[in-house]
Amino acid sequence: RKKSTDPRTVLRGIIGDAPLNGMDEQEVYDRMEGQGFSRRDINKYLTELREGGTLLKDGYDKWRIG
Repeated sequence: RKKSTDPRTVLRGIIGDAPLNGMDEQEVYDRMEGQGFSRRDINKYLTELREGGTLLKDGYDKWRIG
């Protein structure tokens, strides 16, 4: 498992590289799981960043930078 960097930073980087219309939620999970993070932890960080206004999620389950 690779967790050398802050998962919030990894999430912002992954979603920041997405097209302007955002990144599918499943793709976010797939990429983060590929880096050794559990689905439960990913969900926790997504919720935290969403509540903080750093990430936004639209009605189509697409994530983008806030």
